[in-house]
Amino acid sequence: MPDSKKHWLNALLTVATRHRTLTVALNTIAVAVVSLLFYLYASNMDAQRVQLEFEREADRVANRLSDNLEVYKEVVHSISSFYAGSENVSRSEFNKFVRRALSRHDGIHALEWVPKVPAADRELMEQTARNDGLTGFHFQRWEGKEVWVAEDSHWADNYFPVFFMQPQAGNEGVWGIDLGSNSVRRQALETAASTGQAVATSGIQLAHETGTRAGFLLFVPIYQSGTDYDQAAKRQENLLGFALGVFRIDDIANDAVEGNNTQGLLLQITEDAGHEVYSSTNSSPDESPASRFRYSRELSFASRGWLLNFSSSPSWDKARSVALGLPIILVGSLVALLLGLLLCQVINRAKRVEQLVGERTAELETANRVVRQHSQSLAEAKHVLEQSNQQLEEFAYAASHDLQTPLRGVSNFAAFLQEEYSDTLDETANGYIDRIISSADRMRQLILDLLEYSRVESKIDGLCSASLNDVFDDAVELLRTEIEAADAVVTRDDLPVVACDAKQMAQLFRNLISNGLKYRSDRPPEIHVAATDGDVWSIDIRDNGIGIEPRFHDRIFDIFRRLHTQQEYSGTGIGLALCRRIVQRHSGTISVESALGEGSCFSFTIPKTQVKSPVEDCRPELTFA
Repeated sequence: MPDSKKHWLNALLTVATRHRTLTVALNTIAVAVVSLLFYLYASNMDAQRVQLEFEREADRVANRLSDNLEVYKEVVHSISSFYAGSENVSRSEFNKFVRRALSRHDGIHALEWVPKVPAADRELMEQTARNDGLTGFHFQRWEGKEVWVAEDSHWADNYFPVFFMQPQAGNEGVWGIDLGSNSVRRQALETAASTGQAVATSGIQLAHETGTRAGFLLFVPIYQSGTDYDQAAKRQENLLGFALGVFRIDDIANDAVEGNNTQGLLLQITEDAGHEVYSSTNSSPDESPASRFRYSRELSFASRGWLLNFSSSPSWDKARSVALGLPIILVGSLVALLLGLLLCQVINRAKRVEQLVGERTAELETANRVVRQHSQSLAEAKHVLEQSNQQLEEFAYAASHDLQTPLRGVSNFAAFLQEEYSDTLDETANGYIDRIISSADRMRQLILDLLEYSRVESKIDGLCSASLNDVFDDAVELLRTEIEAADAVVTRDDLPVVACDAKQMAQLFRNLISNGLKYRSDRPPEIHVAATDGDVWSIDIRDNGIGIEPRFHDRIFDIFRRLHTQQEYSGTGIGLALCRRIVQRHSGTISVESALGEGSCFSFTIPKTQVKSPVEDCRPELTFA
């Protein structure tokens, strides 16, 4: 071979070798870059998902806090309604009325009556309090730094002393303090008196308390003859005094956070240009560099504005984030290595490779278009579902407040009439009052059942491994009083560990066991639960009750479907519908086998899904009504 041709051939081989090396290197780098981009994209999508979950949990806490505040405001308003419906309220009548509200609402620190007392009537009011058993009662003036001093000298034309109060234990030093002698309290009560609206103070240290715990007072004005005058001057002239609610902010905030079982969610409440009145940690969210997620929401209440600042703790972030980095990097590296080896083996078949690459590229582009279209459709469906869930949750909270508030007032006043005037009313009137209370209780239960039904999510999310033995035992413990009252025997076989929402599974067991207790025959109820192993788990709840006709087997799972009257068996017709919705959420089915007079066997299925969560973390907490 001539040297020129040999040189040309060597040069050609060198170029070919370099071309092959460059091709392998470029493709390997391309796969690595794609893997890195995919990792960044997946990490960003996961961060967005967790942020949305964080905001939903924060909104649930904020809504619970708002609902609690509105309920507390209605309680204070009920005192003003009580005064409007009475010519004169004695100390014992006041104490009896507010004790019912205090027994139902742990977040209320105290309820008080604060009359408007002209200077000329001061001595008479002090003597009246002493005659009521408050030995040494004197009006007290604010001296500064939450120091209140009793003085005989006059310091105001009108006083606003704490005259009635419950509870008295722990609040003995509050008697007679003149709220008008403190600028913050006076500003709130003057605003309430002029506007006729409920007004809250800013965050303050409560009277005769030490430490840094912040609280606030809620004033509701009360006028002569219960009339709300349309002019500020008229309101001031006809003002009798104020119904007063005393609250500790940390009690209310802690109840909102702990009531939603949101572990690791941190909350800070500020007002008046950033003044902090509550924090669930020793530092604010802005000072916590470990907080990955933050969310703020404004809350208005009784002429006051609060800013709720939520942040996540490292434990919250870790529990909800998915470790995507290492698997994606390993898969990307493996793909790059295999692609390099493949290119080295087939590089000599250039034309075939080019043709194959062209075909595969076209297929990949088609597949990418399909994936993008599906991704867009899934994203749109996810957005619609999130909006629907948010609207449903907002409706549930609105229904809870707007429906239960007037219902609570009807029930309270009916109970008060029964307690105070049952001896003076005839049997027919007392029967009417009983029917009012019974109907209000039924309506309240219907609202609660509807809210429970609406809050069952339809998407499989947040499941963890749970022992149905523990879930069943907890359900039986909650029904212990009903079981003993019916002289019932409730037993079970060994039940499996399944992937489920433990709280909803406990609700399912309670509803089905309650049905066996309620619809019982003349014999003592016997209820037994067993499990059958197959492609899926089948759970059977069998009782010896009155049974169900076969023609009603499918209809009983419809909402509001009842086969008996209220006189025969009480209920709302939602229990079995809620059972079916819970089972469907877990990708299962529910059915019944029964004949009239032969008992019933309710059966539901649940898939054998494995979830990497400790069993003990999934056991629901006992909640006694």
